[in-house]
Amino acid sequence: MPGKVVRGKLCPECGGAIHLGKERYTFRGVDFGEFEVYVCGRCGDSSFTPAGARAVDRVARAKGLFGVDNEVHAHHTVAHEKARA
Repeated sequence: MPGKVVRGKLCPECGGAIHLGKERYTFRGVDFGEFEVYVCGRCGDSSFTPAGARAVDRVARAKGLFGVDNEVHAHHTVAHEKARA
């Protein structure tokens, strides 16, 4: 179920309304947990919110995975992996 609409923010992919949500993040099979994301209500594209990105960074550092192959940097949100249910 979509969360609260983020006013003044549109999807860069399709122009749809953006909602707040939570999404599970994994990296190389390691589950980092759920984090706050922006989700497009039209196309489903998602990216971390600034708070979500900081939280992913903290978990990556705690797990000793921050910067592994320059892949775990939550600020580069378009490359994040989605956990498969």
